[in-house]
Amino acid sequence: MAQRTLRFKNGDFYKGEVNRHMLAHGSGVMNYNNGSVYEGDFKNGIRFGAGKFTGADGVVYVGCFRNDIPEGFGRVSYPDGSSYEGEWRYGGISGKGIFTEPDGSSYEGYFKEGIKDGRGVYTTADGKRIEQTYVGGQLSYEDGGGLPVLTITDDCRKSGYFHHIVCRFVAKVGTFCYRDMQILEYDPWDCTEVFDHTFRITGVSDDSVSFIYKRHLTHDDEREERVYRGKDGAFENTEVRLGGMELSEFEDQEESIEVMCE
Repeated sequence: MAQRTLRFKNGDFYKGEVNRHMLAHGSGVMNYNNGSVYEGDFKNGIRFGAGKFTGADGVVYVGCFRNDIPEGFGRVSYPDGSSYEGEWRYGGISGKGIFTEPDGSSYEGYFKEGIKDGRGVYTTADGKRIEQTYVGGQLSYEDGGGLPVLTITDDCRKSGYFHHIVCRFVAKVGTFCYRDMQILEYDPWDCTEVFDHTFRITGVSDDSVSFIYKRHLTHDDEREERVYRGKDGAFENTEVRLGGMELSEFEDQEESIEVMCE
């Protein structure tokens, strides 16, 4: 295959193998007028095969190309430190792959047109694995055969830092552990330091949930939360200090608990 240097009117510059029509064909390097660079395989003037594209914005893609766009398997790295490795279709992220965040957390599962779609596993930066299901980029939950879904949102102050945890699970009578819950986000502490490992659902109806669990505010202060939440807006949230403290309204405390029934 002949080696040639081609210069284009728009400022693009190519050096590499060409065919008899003087089109990039085989192995070569294309320097684009915006500062981007592609090094790899060409076919009749377009990117086709294995190659590396380095964008002027710092995005780097290494993988397969077909008809001038990413197609097949490839890896992309972004300037913020995040990356994706997996399947590509029609020039975008689609299929099975792993997306890694700058903090080291990752999601391994299925994507469709650049968004999460299907089953996958979210792995936190410290190695905790959480199974998740997405539909059109949104987390999806089993409805438990018509039972309501319980969402717990907790905001508290600990050691001068603000922490946040969101959990969701199907509300039904029984005792549950954290492994039964869908932990959506937390930062950056182990939730079991504040909450007991178990939850007790004492009552569920079509429009309400009664909910009891333990809460550890300090090493010497252990409390039990008793929550009633109705879809119509009815809400009761009281606490009792284990060891004999009388029930009191919890909403007046510095720490806050919000429980929603959907």
